[in-house]
Amino acid sequence: MKINFTRIRKKIIKTYVDVISLDEAIQKIVHWAEKGESKYVSIMNSNDVVKSWIDLNYREISNSADLSAPDGAPIALALRLYGYKHQKRVTGIDLLEKLIPILLIKDLKIFFYGSKNLVLDKISLKIRKLFPNSKIYFKSPPFRKLTLQEDKEIINMIKEINPNIIFVGLGCPKQDIWISEKRKVLNSVFIGIGAAFDYYAGTLKRAPIFMQNNGLEWLYRLYKEPKRLFIRYLSSIFLFSLGLFLTMFLKNKN
Repeated sequence: MKINFTRIRKKIIKTYVDVISLDEAIQKIVHWAEKGESKYVSIMNSNDVVKSWIDLNYREISNSADLSAPDGAPIALALRLYGYKHQKRVTGIDLLEKLIPILLIKDLKIFFYGSKNLVLDKISLKIRKLFPNSKIYFKSPPFRKLTLQEDKEIINMIKEINPNIIFVGLGCPKQDIWISEKRKVLNSVFIGIGAAFDYYAGTLKRAPIFMQNNGLEWLYRLYKEPKRLFIRYLSSIFLFSLGLFLTMFLKNKN
């Protein structure tokens, strides 16, 4: 099936983000996976955009993505401020939940890379309850820098499986750096999915629907993990707001 997809991207501070709906993103990703194409999908939130603003190397990786989904509520809001009035969030967990059954019905191979074995086991159990013969594969790498031998073994394992799609849950920016390196030697659709592994497995609970729909999911996460997220959210919100104001103000002055 031919997908009509004219790519529209908007620069938010220094990072390009796609103007796209969840359904359009799914159609495009499935199309790439069926064709066996090598693609990179990033899931961008305000913290990622701030990191991209500060870190040139990370910015180059982010802006090389074949699709950058507007995950965070501030990102979707920024796109609406730029005139795309119907833009909504396209979150990692929503992509994961909708993509998995479509991919498995099409008998495509899925590889999950990252997170802990406990989380991966829960994902496997959840999927196999619905799709007993699903072609799903998992690898939880050590939480440290891999040796050259370990890295080679992982690459060889993935090559042997030859998955159509690889969900990568290593956290930002580690997952994006890994994808940037491995897409040169692996032919697959890579999606940097972050904490979506935990949400899908049920080891982390999502915010209530009304908070998800009103851009308040970050507040729920802060409530659940205040020590880990308070400083990160405070700095991210301040810097994102500052960067967005400066870029929009300078644009309007010009």
